[in-house]
Amino acid sequence: MAWSTNYATAELGKAKPDMILCVTTRAYDPAFEAIAPVVIDYVDSLAGSYGQRAPLAGLGPKGAAYLVLSRLHRRVETSAGGGLLRRVAAGFTDARALGAEWVPIVAWDFREVQPYTADHDFVFVGNLGYLPNIEALQFLGAAWPEFRQRRPETTLIVAGRQPAPAVMALAARHSWTVLPDFHDIFDVLGRGSVALAPVQHLSGISTKVLDSAAMGVPQVVTPEALSGVAPGFPAVVAEGGSQFAQAALNLLRDVPRRTVLGRLGRKEMQRLYSVEAWQPWVTELVRSAGTR
Repeated sequence: MAWSTNYATAELGKAKPDMILCVTTRAYDPAFEAIAPVVIDYVDSLAGSYGQRAPLAGLGPKGAAYLVLSRLHRRVETSAGGGLLRRVAAGFTDARALGAEWVPIVAWDFREVQPYTADHDFVFVGNLGYLPNIEALQFLGAAWPEFRQRRPETTLIVAGRQPAPAVMALAARHSWTVLPDFHDIFDVLGRGSVALAPVQHLSGISTKVLDSAAMGVPQVVTPEALSGVAPGFPAVVAEGGSQFAQAALNLLRDVPRRTVLGRLGRKEMQRLYSVEAWQPWVTELVRSAGTR
C-alpha cells in the first residue's frame, strides 16, 4: 500500500542504473523497462506462497487477504516477461512453473558441524511464527508418540525467532527444548545429531535444508521440503507420521550412514549452491545487460 510507481521510477531515472533487479514481483513495474534492463527475481511464487498460507490462516480477514494477494501476484507472474532481461526464481519447482531460470539461494557458511557436539537427537530450525513452520511442527507433534514408542528417550531442540503460542504448547506437551533466540545457526545445528524438515507446504527453496547440508548435518525431510532444490539432493525422504518417525530413528541409529550423508550434503552444496558455482552465471548476466 506504500508502493509508489511514480516515485520509484523517478528515483531510478536519477540513478541511471545499468541494470535493475526487482526482488519479488512486489518490486516490479513495467515502467522500469524504459530506464534499464530489468531482471525479476521471483524468489518464489508469491501467488503460490500466499495461496498456501490462506487456508493455514483460517477463515477471517487474514485468510481472505492472503487469497486476494495470491490472485494479484498470479496476474503479475503470468503477464511479466516481454521486455525483461531475465526472470529467475530460487525454487527449482517454482522456476519451472513460472518459466524462469533457476538461480538458488547460495550458502556462504560452510563450517562443518562435528557430531560429538550434539546434546539432542534431533534439531528443527526456522522462524517459529511462520505458518508453514508451525504446520511442520504440528505434523512432527502428531508423529512424536511414534518416536517415543520406538525410543522413549528421544529428544528434540526447536530453534527460531518469534515462537508462536502453538509452538510453545507443542514443546511443553512433548518436552521439546525451545531456543527462541540464537546468534549463530552453526551452534544450533551442532546440538542435533539429525536435522528434521517435516515441511508440508513450501514455496521457493528451504533455507533450513540448505543450512543443514552446508554444515554437514544429515537430515530427514518430507518430499515438499526438497521441492526447491535440484533432483538428487542428499537427504532421507519420508512421508506420513509413522514413516517419518521410523526413517528419522533409523538414521539416528546408523552413525556411518549419518556421516556419509553429511559429507554428501556438503559436497552437493559446494557443487550447486555456493557463491563460486554461480559466479560464471552472474558474469554472463552483467555482460548481457551491457549489450542492451
